[in-house]
Amino acid sequence: MSRATPAFRILAAALLFALVAITPALAAQPALFTGVVVQMEEHAAENTSVLVISGILPDTQTLPATVRLAIPQGPELMWSGEVLGGPLSEDPSVEPRFTPGENGFDTAELDLTRGRVGQIELNAGQLVESLGETRRATIPWYAVDAVPEVRLAFLVPPGSQIVTFSPGAIVEPGPNNGTVVALDTTATAGQSFELVVEYTTPPAPAVAGGAAGSSGGQSVATLLVIAVVLVGFTLFGLSIVNRNKARAAALSAEDAPVPVASDEDGEGTDVADDLEASSIPDEDSTPLPAPAPKRMTPQFIIFGVVIAVLLIAIAVVALGEAPGTTQTTDEFVYKVFTAASGDGVVSYQLTLSEGDPVHESTHVFDALAANTAIRSGRLFLDTAVIEVKYDPAQIDANGVAGTLAAGGYPPASGQ
Repeated sequence: MSRATPAFRILAAALLFALVAITPALAAQPALFTGVVVQMEEHAAENTSVLVISGILPDTQTLPATVRLAIPQGPELMWSGEVLGGPLSEDPSVEPRFTPGENGFDTAELDLTRGRVGQIELNAGQLVESLGETRRATIPWYAVDAVPEVRLAFLVPPGSQIVTFSPGAIVEPGPNNGTVVALDTTATAGQSFELVVEYTTPPAPAVAGGAAGSSGGQSVATLLVIAVVLVGFTLFGLSIVNRNKARAAALSAEDAPVPVASDEDGEGTDVADDLEASSIPDEDSTPLPAPAPKRMTPQFIIFGVVIAVLLIAIAVVALGEAPGTTQTTDEFVYKVFTAASGDGVVSYQLTLSEGDPVHESTHVFDALAANTAIRSGRLFLDTAVIEVKYDPAQIDANGVAGTLAAGGYPPASGQ
Protein backbone atom coordinates (compact mmCIF):
# COMPACT_ATOMS: atom_id res chain seq x y z
CA MET A 1 0.00 0.00 0.00
CA SER A 2 1.31 3.47 -0.93
CA ARG A 3 1.62 6.36 1.46
CA ALA A 4 0.56 10.02 1.24
CA THR A 5 2.96 12.58 -0.23
CA PRO A 6 5.93 13.54 2.00
CA ALA A 7 4.89 17.22 2.22
CA PHE A 8 1.41 16.30 3.33
CA ARG A 9 2.71 13.67 5.76
CA ILE A 10 5.08 16.23 7.28
CA LEU A 11 2.17 18.61 7.78
CA ALA A 12 0.08 15.84 9.33
CA ALA A 13 2.91 14.77 11.63
CA ALA A 14 3.50 18.35 12.78
CA LEU A 15 -0.18 18.76 13.62
CA LEU A 16 -0.32 15.42 15.40
CA PHE A 17 2.67 15.96 17.64
CA ALA A 18 1.62 19.56 18.31
CA LEU A 19 -1.60 18.14 19.68
CA VAL A 20 0.36 15.70 21.81
CA ALA A 21 2.46 18.57 23.17
CA ILE A 22 -0.38 20.93 24.02
CA THR A 23 -2.90 18.37 25.28
CA PRO A 24 -2.53 17.44 28.96
CA ALA A 25 -2.00 13.78 29.61
CA LEU A 26 -5.31 12.18 30.33
CA ALA A 27 -5.70 9.31 32.78
CA ALA A 28 -8.95 8.34 31.09
CA GLN A 29 -10.03 4.85 30.12
CA PRO A 30 -7.59 2.94 27.90
CA ALA A 31 -7.36 3.46 24.12
CA LEU A 32 -9.23 6.78 24.08
CA PHE A 33 -7.69 9.49 21.93
CA THR A 34 -6.66 12.94 23.14
CA GLY A 35 -6.91 14.23 19.59
CA VAL A 36 -7.94 13.20 16.08
CA VAL A 37 -6.80 14.88 12.83
CA VAL A 38 -8.69 14.23 9.58
CA GLN A 39 -6.93 15.77 6.57
CA MET A 40 -7.39 15.59 2.80
CA GLU A 41 -5.21 16.63 -0.12
CA GLU A 42 -6.20 16.61 -3.79
CA HIS A 43 -3.88 15.26 -6.47
CA ALA A 44 -5.38 16.80 -9.61
CA ALA A 45 -2.78 15.28 -11.94
CA GLU A 46 -3.73 11.78 -10.72
CA ASN A 47 -7.45 12.63 -10.50
CA THR A 48 -7.61 11.46 -6.91
CA SER A 49 -7.49 12.69 -3.31
CA VAL A 50 -5.86 11.26 -0.19
CA LEU A 51 -7.77 11.27 3.11
CA VAL A 52 -5.58 10.76 6.21
CA ILE A 53 -7.25 9.99 9.57
CA SER A 54 -4.94 10.01 12.60
CA GLY A 55 -5.62 9.41 16.28
CA ILE A 56 -3.29 10.34 19.16
CA LEU A 57 -3.20 8.43 22.44
CA PRO A 58 -2.23 10.12 25.73
CA ASP A 59 1.28 9.68 27.10
CA THR A 60 -0.17 7.72 30.02
CA GLN A 61 -1.62 5.06 27.73
CA THR A 62 0.26 1.78 28.03
CA LEU A 63 1.11 -0.28 24.97
CA PRO A 64 -0.01 -2.45 23.34
CA ALA A 65 -3.39 -0.78 22.91
CA THR A 66 -6.33 -1.17 20.56
CA VAL A 67 -7.78 2.01 19.04
CA ARG A 68 -10.90 2.67 17.01
CA LEU A 69 -11.25 5.13 14.11
CA ALA A 70 -14.32 5.78 11.95
CA ILE A 71 -13.74 5.94 8.20
CA PRO A 72 -16.26 6.99 5.51
CA GLN A 73 -17.66 4.17 3.44
CA GLY A 74 -16.51 4.08 -0.18
CA PRO A 75 -12.87 5.27 -0.23
CA GLU A 76 -10.23 2.58 -0.81
CA LEU A 77 -7.67 1.75 1.87
CA MET A 78 -4.12 2.77 0.92
CA TRP A 79 -2.18 2.29 4.18
CA SER A 80 -2.76 1.83 7.90
CA GLY A 81 -0.37 1.60 10.78
CA GLU A 82 1.59 3.38 13.51
CA VAL A 83 3.32 6.76 13.11
CA LEU A 84 6.56 6.86 15.10
CA GLY A 85 7.64 10.40 14.14
CA GLY A 86 10.77 9.40 12.22
CA PRO A 87 11.31 8.42 8.56
CA LEU A 88 8.13 7.21 6.87
CA SER A 89 9.83 3.96 5.92
CA GLU A 90 10.16 3.08 9.61
CA ASP A 91 6.43 3.42 10.37
CA PRO A 92 5.12 -0.12 10.87
CA SER A 93 2.01 -1.17 8.95
CA VAL A 94 -0.93 -2.59 10.88
CA GLU A 95 -3.74 -4.60 9.33
CA PRO A 96 -7.08 -3.03 10.39
CA ARG A 97 -10.19 -4.92 11.45
CA PHE A 98 -13.36 -3.40 10.01
CA THR A 99 -16.84 -3.30 11.50
CA PRO A 100 -19.54 -2.16 9.03
CA GLY A 101 -21.74 0.72 10.12
CA GLU A 102 -25.17 1.99 9.10
CA ASN A 103 -24.51 5.74 9.23
CA GLY A 104 -22.16 6.01 6.24
CA PHE A 105 -19.07 5.10 8.29
CA ASP A 106 -17.26 1.88 9.12
CA THR A 107 -15.13 1.39 12.24
CA ALA A 108 -11.51 0.35 11.86
CA GLU A 109 -9.57 -1.15 14.81
CA LEU A 110 -5.78 -0.96 14.98
CA ASP A 111 -3.46 -2.68 17.48
CA LEU A 112 -0.67 -0.26 18.41
CA THR A 113 2.49 -1.78 19.88
CA ARG A 114 5.27 0.77 19.29
CA GLY A 115 3.69 4.21 18.86
CA ARG A 116 0.82 6.23 20.26
CA VAL A 117 -0.40 7.53 16.88
CA GLY A 118 -2.63 5.30 14.75
CA GLN A 119 -3.21 6.37 11.16
CA ILE A 120 -5.34 5.30 8.20
CA GLU A 121 -4.84 6.64 4.65
CA LEU A 122 -7.61 6.35 2.05
CA ASN A 123 -7.94 6.98 -1.67
CA ALA A 124 -10.92 9.35 -1.54
CA GLY A 125 -11.27 10.83 -5.03
CA GLN A 126 -15.06 10.68 -4.75
CA LEU A 127 -14.96 13.26 -1.93
CA VAL A 128 -13.97 16.00 -4.43
CA GLU A 129 -16.52 16.88 -7.10
CA SER A 130 -16.37 19.24 -10.07
CA LEU A 131 -18.94 22.05 -10.23
CA GLY A 132 -17.91 23.52 -13.56
CA GLU A 133 -15.47 26.31 -12.88
CA THR A 134 -15.14 25.38 -9.21
CA ARG A 135 -14.48 22.22 -7.20
CA ARG A 136 -15.99 21.13 -3.89
CA ALA A 137 -14.12 19.05 -1.31
CA THR A 138 -16.17 17.40 1.44
CA ILE A 139 -14.48 15.86 4.48
CA PRO A 140 -16.90 13.83 6.64
CA TRP A 141 -16.03 12.26 9.98
CA TYR A 142 -17.80 10.44 12.79
CA ALA A 143 -16.62 10.21 16.42
CA VAL A 144 -16.79 6.64 17.70
CA ASP A 145 -15.72 7.85 21.14
CA ALA A 146 -15.51 11.27 22.78
CA VAL A 147 -12.42 13.24 21.65
CA PRO A 148 -11.25 16.47 23.37
CA GLU A 149 -9.65 17.91 20.21
CA VAL A 150 -10.66 17.27 16.61
CA ARG A 151 -9.29 18.96 13.48
CA LEU A 152 -10.75 18.55 9.98
CA ALA A 153 -8.44 20.11 7.38
CA PHE A 154 -8.22 20.41 3.59
CA LEU A 155 -5.04 21.37 1.77
CA VAL A 156 -6.10 23.69 -1.08
CA PRO A 157 -3.85 23.15 -4.14
CA PRO A 158 -1.26 25.89 -4.76
CA GLY A 159 -2.50 28.53 -7.19
CA SER A 160 -6.17 27.83 -6.44
CA GLN A 161 -8.59 30.46 -5.17
CA ILE A 162 -10.86 29.70 -2.22
CA VAL A 163 -14.51 30.48 -3.00
CA THR A 164 -16.19 29.49 0.26
CA PHE A 165 -15.90 27.06 3.18
CA SER A 166 -17.89 25.81 6.17
CA PRO A 167 -18.77 28.34 8.88
CA GLY A 168 -16.36 28.28 11.80
CA ALA A 169 -13.38 27.11 9.75
CA ILE A 170 -10.13 29.07 9.55
CA VAL A 171 -7.54 29.59 6.81
CA GLU A 172 -3.82 29.06 7.35
CA PRO A 173 -0.73 28.98 5.10
CA GLY A 174 0.09 25.43 4.00
CA PRO A 175 3.09 23.58 2.56
CA ASN A 176 4.36 24.14 -1.00
CA ASN A 177 2.69 27.58 -1.17
CA GLY A 178 -0.70 25.99 -0.57
CA THR A 179 -3.43 26.97 1.86
CA VAL A 180 -5.06 24.95 4.64
CA VAL A 181 -8.73 25.37 5.54
CA ALA A 182 -9.32 23.80 8.97
CA LEU A 183 -12.21 23.28 11.36
CA ASP A 184 -11.20 22.79 15.04
CA THR A 185 -13.76 21.41 17.46
CA THR A 186 -14.44 18.83 20.18
CA ALA A 187 -16.48 15.67 19.78
CA THR A 188 -18.82 13.60 21.85
CA ALA A 189 -19.40 9.92 21.11
CA GLY A 190 -21.68 9.47 18.10
CA GLN A 191 -21.27 13.06 16.82
CA SER A 192 -20.78 13.70 13.08
CA PHE A 193 -18.80 16.50 11.42
CA GLU A 194 -18.28 17.81 7.91
CA LEU A 195 -15.89 20.34 6.37
CA VAL A 196 -16.81 21.66 2.92
CA VAL A 197 -14.42 23.79 0.85
CA GLU A 198 -15.14 25.21 -2.61
CA TYR A 199 -12.27 26.53 -4.69
CA THR A 200 -11.21 27.21 -8.25
CA THR A 201 -8.49 25.28 -10.02
CA PRO A 202 -5.23 27.07 -10.86
CA PRO A 203 -5.61 29.36 -13.91
CA ALA A 204 -4.15 28.24 -17.22
CA PRO A 205 -0.82 29.81 -18.25
CA ALA A 206 -1.03 33.00 -20.30
CA VAL A 207 -0.80 32.44 -24.07
CA ALA A 208 2.27 33.69 -25.87
CA GLY A 209 2.09 37.23 -27.11
CA GLY A 210 -0.25 38.40 -24.36
CA ALA A 211 0.59 39.88 -20.98
CA ALA A 212 -1.26 38.07 -18.19
CA GLY A 213 -2.78 40.30 -15.58
CA SER A 214 -2.73 43.52 -17.58
CA SER A 215 -4.87 46.15 -15.99
CA GLY A 216 -8.34 46.81 -17.35
CA GLY A 217 -7.66 50.55 -17.47
CA GLN A 218 -4.77 50.02 -19.86
CA SER A 219 -6.93 47.71 -22.01
CA VAL A 220 -9.69 50.31 -22.30
CA ALA A 221 -7.19 53.02 -23.18
CA THR A 222 -5.63 50.75 -25.80
CA LEU A 223 -9.03 50.04 -27.36
CA LEU A 224 -9.80 53.76 -27.53
CA VAL A 225 -6.51 54.48 -29.27
CA ILE A 226 -7.14 51.68 -31.77
CA ALA A 227 -10.65 53.04 -32.44
CA VAL A 228 -9.32 56.54 -33.10
CA VAL A 229 -6.66 55.19 -35.49
CA LEU A 230 -9.23 53.09 -37.38
CA VAL A 231 -11.58 56.07 -37.69
CA GLY A 232 -8.72 58.20 -39.01
CA PHE A 233 -7.89 55.64 -41.69
CA THR A 234 -11.59 55.37 -42.62
CA LEU A 235 -12.00 59.13 -43.04
CA PHE A 236 -8.78 59.33 -45.04
CA GLY A 237 -9.97 56.56 -47.36
CA LEU A 238 -13.37 58.21 -47.87
CA SER A 239 -11.75 61.54 -48.68
CA ILE A 240 -9.59 59.90 -51.37
CA VAL A 241 -12.63 58.18 -52.89
CA ASN A 242 -14.65 61.42 -53.01
CA ARG A 243 -11.70 63.34 -54.44
CA ASN A 244 -11.32 60.78 -57.21
CA LYS A 245 -15.05 61.03 -57.98
CA ALA A 246 -14.86 64.83 -58.22
CA ARG A 247 -11.83 64.66 -60.47
CA ALA A 248 -13.53 62.14 -62.76
CA ALA A 249 -16.62 64.37 -62.98
CA ALA A 250 -14.51 67.42 -63.89
CA LEU A 251 -12.64 65.54 -66.62
CA SER A 252 -15.93 64.27 -68.03
CA ALA A 253 -17.34 67.80 -68.22
CA GLU A 254 -14.28 69.10 -70.08
CA ASP A 255 -14.44 66.35 -72.69
CA ALA A 256 -18.19 66.72 -73.35
CA PRO A 257 -19.15 68.42 -76.73
CA VAL A 258 -20.72 71.85 -76.60
CA PRO A 259 -24.26 71.77 -78.04
CA VAL A 260 -24.96 74.16 -80.94
CA ALA A 261 -28.38 75.65 -81.75
CA SER A 262 -29.52 77.16 -85.05
CA ASP A 263 -30.77 80.73 -85.36
CA GLU A 264 -33.30 81.98 -87.80
CA ASP A 265 -30.66 82.44 -90.53
CA GLY A 266 -29.48 78.90 -90.05
CA GLU A 267 -26.20 79.88 -88.55
CA GLY A 268 -25.23 78.17 -85.41
CA THR A 269 -24.93 79.94 -82.13
CA ASP A 270 -23.17 78.89 -79.01
CA VAL A 271 -25.56 77.70 -76.33
CA ALA A 272 -23.16 79.16 -73.79
CA ASP A 273 -23.80 82.61 -75.24
CA ASP A 274 -27.53 82.05 -74.93
CA LEU A 275 -27.15 80.95 -71.36
CA GLU A 276 -25.02 83.95 -70.55
CA ALA A 277 -27.59 86.24 -72.05
CA SER A 278 -30.44 84.56 -70.29
CA SER A 279 -28.65 84.81 -67.02
CA ILE A 280 -28.97 88.59 -67.02
CA PRO A 281 -32.12 89.22 -65.02
CA ASP A 282 -34.85 91.45 -66.31
CA GLU A 283 -35.72 94.37 -64.15
CA ASP A 284 -39.31 93.11 -63.87
CA SER A 285 -38.39 89.45 -63.55
CA THR A 286 -39.13 87.40 -60.38
CA PRO A 287 -36.07 86.79 -58.12
CA LEU A 288 -34.57 83.33 -58.38
CA PRO A 289 -35.01 81.03 -55.35
CA ALA A 290 -32.07 80.63 -53.00
CA PRO A 291 -29.85 77.57 -53.66
CA ALA A 292 -30.67 74.44 -51.65
CA PRO A 293 -28.45 73.84 -48.64
CA LYS A 294 -25.68 71.32 -49.08
CA ARG A 295 -26.24 67.84 -47.66
CA MET A 296 -23.93 66.47 -44.95
CA THR A 297 -21.13 64.42 -46.44
CA PRO A 298 -20.63 60.78 -45.35
CA GLN A 299 -17.32 61.76 -43.73
CA PHE A 300 -19.05 64.30 -41.53
CA ILE A 301 -21.74 61.81 -40.44
CA ILE A 302 -19.18 59.07 -39.58
CA PHE A 303 -16.96 61.55 -37.78
CA GLY A 304 -19.87 62.77 -35.65
CA VAL A 305 -20.93 59.24 -34.72
CA VAL A 306 -17.38 58.24 -33.76
CA ILE A 307 -16.92 61.32 -31.63
CA ALA A 308 -20.18 60.56 -29.81
CA VAL A 309 -19.15 56.94 -29.20
CA LEU A 310 -15.74 57.98 -27.91
CA LEU A 311 -17.25 60.53 -25.55
CA ILE A 312 -19.67 57.93 -24.17
CA ALA A 313 -16.84 55.40 -23.70
CA ILE A 314 -14.68 57.94 -21.92
CA ALA A 315 -17.59 58.88 -19.64
CA VAL A 316 -18.28 55.23 -18.78
CA VAL A 317 -14.65 54.62 -17.96
CA ALA A 318 -14.40 57.73 -15.83
CA LEU A 319 -17.64 57.14 -13.93
CA GLY A 320 -17.29 53.35 -13.62
CA GLU A 321 -13.80 53.29 -12.10
CA ALA A 322 -12.01 51.05 -14.56
CA PRO A 323 -9.72 48.30 -13.25
CA GLY A 324 -6.40 49.82 -12.29
CA THR A 325 -7.97 52.93 -10.76
CA THR A 326 -6.17 53.96 -7.55
CA GLN A 327 -6.70 56.66 -4.94
CA THR A 328 -4.52 57.60 -1.97
CA THR A 329 -5.60 60.00 0.76
CA ASP A 330 -4.54 60.71 4.34
CA GLU A 331 -7.18 58.21 5.51
CA PHE A 332 -7.06 55.29 3.08
CA VAL A 333 -5.55 53.67 0.00
CA TYR A 334 -8.01 52.42 -2.62
CA LYS A 335 -7.63 50.28 -5.73
CA VAL A 336 -9.95 48.65 -8.30
CA PHE A 337 -8.77 45.21 -9.47
CA THR A 338 -11.44 43.85 -11.83
CA ALA A 339 -14.77 44.70 -13.43
CA ALA A 340 -16.66 42.39 -11.03
CA SER A 341 -20.01 43.64 -9.76
CA GLY A 342 -18.87 44.69 -6.28
CA ASP A 343 -22.39 44.17 -4.86
CA GLY A 344 -20.98 42.37 -1.81
CA VAL A 345 -19.02 44.30 0.83
CA VAL A 346 -17.05 42.94 3.79
CA SER A 347 -14.46 44.43 6.16
CA TYR A 348 -11.67 42.66 8.04
CA GLN A 349 -9.11 43.71 10.62
CA LEU A 350 -5.60 42.95 9.37
CA THR A 351 -2.22 42.76 11.07
CA LEU A 352 0.35 44.78 9.15
CA SER A 353 4.00 43.90 9.66
CA GLU A 354 5.62 46.91 8.01
CA GLY A 355 5.90 50.39 9.47
CA ASP A 356 4.56 52.06 6.34
CA PRO A 357 0.90 51.06 5.75
CA VAL A 358 0.78 52.88 2.41
CA HIS A 359 3.63 50.76 1.09
CA GLU A 360 2.25 47.56 2.62
CA SER A 361 -1.10 48.22 0.97
CA THR A 362 0.51 47.13 -2.31
CA HIS A 363 1.11 43.66 -0.84
CA VAL A 364 -2.45 43.48 0.52
CA PHE A 365 -3.81 44.51 -2.87
CA ASP A 366 -1.64 41.92 -4.61
CA ALA A 367 -3.28 39.26 -2.44
CA LEU A 368 -6.78 40.49 -3.33
CA ALA A 369 -6.01 40.88 -7.03
CA ALA A 370 -5.35 37.13 -7.24
CA ASN A 371 -9.11 36.52 -7.06
CA THR A 372 -11.02 37.68 -10.15
CA ALA A 373 -14.30 37.79 -8.20
CA ILE A 374 -13.01 40.68 -6.05
CA ARG A 375 -13.64 44.16 -7.44
CA SER A 376 -11.82 46.57 -5.14
CA GLY A 377 -10.10 47.05 -1.81
CA ARG A 378 -9.89 50.06 0.51
CA LEU A 379 -7.27 49.89 3.30
CA PHE A 380 -7.80 52.39 6.13
CA LEU A 381 -4.37 53.51 7.29
CA ASP A 382 -5.07 54.28 10.96
CA THR A 383 -7.00 51.11 11.81
CA ALA A 384 -5.55 48.57 9.30
CA VAL A 385 -9.12 47.62 8.34
CA ILE A 386 -9.58 46.43 4.77
CA GLU A 387 -12.93 47.01 3.05
CA VAL A 388 -13.43 44.63 0.13
CA LYS A 389 -16.10 44.74 -2.57
CA TYR A 390 -16.76 41.45 -4.38
CA ASP A 391 -19.23 39.65 -6.63
CA PRO A 392 -21.53 37.57 -4.36
CA ALA A 393 -22.53 35.45 -7.33
CA GLN A 394 -18.98 34.06 -7.47
CA ILE A 395 -17.69 34.03 -3.87
CA ASP A 396 -18.83 34.90 -0.35
CA ALA A 397 -17.16 36.61 2.62
CA ASN A 398 -15.35 33.38 3.52
CA GLY A 399 -13.84 33.34 0.04
CA VAL A 400 -12.54 36.89 0.55
CA ALA A 401 -11.02 35.89 3.90
CA GLY A 402 -9.40 32.87 2.29
CA THR A 403 -7.92 35.02 -0.48
CA LEU A 404 -6.40 37.37 2.09
CA ALA A 405 -5.02 34.46 4.12
CA ALA A 406 -3.53 32.81 1.05
CA GLY A 407 -1.70 36.06 0.33
CA GLY A 408 -0.23 36.21 3.83
CA TYR A 409 -2.82 38.52 5.45
CA PRO A 410 -5.31 36.34 7.36
CA PRO A 411 -8.09 38.34 9.04
CA ALA A 412 -7.88 38.62 12.82
CA SER A 413 -9.44 35.67 14.64
CA GLY A 414 -13.10 35.93 15.53
CA GLN A 415 -14.12 37.69 12.32
